[in-house]
Amino acid sequence: MQSHKRAAPVSFKGIVRGIPSFASVVILLNAVIMGLETDIQSPIWEWTEQMMLSFFVLEAVLRVRHRGWEFFTSSEDGGWNILDMTIVAAGVIDDWVLKAWSFITQSSHRGGGLSKLMTLARLLRLMRILRLVRVVRAIRPLYMLAIGVVRAMQSMFWVLVLTFVALYALAILTTRAIGRGELLNSMHDIPE
Repeated sequence: MQSHKRAAPVSFKGIVRGIPSFASVVILLNAVIMGLETDIQSPIWEWTEQMMLSFFVLEAVLRVRHRGWEFFTSSEDGGWNILDMTIVAAGVIDDWVLKAWSFITQSSHRGGGLSKLMTLARLLRLMRILRLVRVVRAIRPLYMLAIGVVRAMQSMFWVLVLTFVALYALAILTTRAIGRGELLNSMHDIPE
């Protein structure tokens, strides 16, 4: 006798938990497409960009719906979430709001405040490449390597400060002792 088990329904939390992995793939695909659209002109890029932006808007809405205000205030990743929301908002403003506004008002001229706002939104859209940071955070070995590089840079900063202080002190000493003749009266006093 066979028992027919029904599959458990997919829960909202289950969907939200699976988003980061899928989003990492979409982010990598978006980065590849951004590279391609830089060199290859094609009308398909507009369509793919709209699809990607739609995905990122849906992802943001689901994540905020799932976590509420904690999404923005979490000490672990709140800052990254705010950056991500800023990138998505800039995309929405550039691709949807400003284009709709331009269509409604039939303003095809480049001057004025709308043009400056569109330029600012496009500059903010360039920040979307920063989404790659999310991929680094999603892949643990890559994240650990990045953390190691950052920590090494912090240590290197103090090495550079110490080197600068030592070189500065030696430069003053050398300038006064040799350059101003306090140690040697002339260049002929230097032994060969």
